[in-house]
Amino acid sequence: MEWFEGLSEDDQRKVLRALVLFCGQARAREGDVPESIARFRHPPHPHAGGDADGNADG
Repeated sequence: MEWFEGLSEDDQRKVLRALVLFCGQARAREGDVPESIARFRHPPHPHAGGDADGNADG
């Protein structure tokens, strides 16, 4: 949680608001929260859909 505590108060609000929206859309349950936070911290690579060699994910 150091990364979160290191954010400005305004950025903390933005992160929490985004998590609320994500959880609401996914109909998340309490047990889903840690995974949601982990995904927010480590978003997919900008080239989602393929790896460095151009191969499709999956």
